[in-house]
Amino acid sequence: MIFTRMQKVLRDFAFTEVDMSKAIMGASLMDDLGLSSLSLILLICDLEEEFDIEIPQEDLHGFETLGDVHAYLCERLNRDE
Repeated sequence: MIFTRMQKVLRDFAFTEVDMSKAIMGASLMDDLGLSSLSLILLICDLEEEFDIEIPQEDLHGFETLGDVHAYLCERLNRDE
């Protein structure tokens, strides 16, 4: 469910065209999905809104793949998926 919601946010993300066929757990946010540093920050803002959480800036350094973001959200939301 969390990953599906993450994909929805990516699909709705207006600042970049993301090839959703590449939106798999191991996909690099920058290399595979083509996100810039700025677009990554904006995407995180959209994820914060979607999941009603605040992601501290110091946690962002660990977000290299979609799987990293998924694991972080699962931990923050106390869910196993």
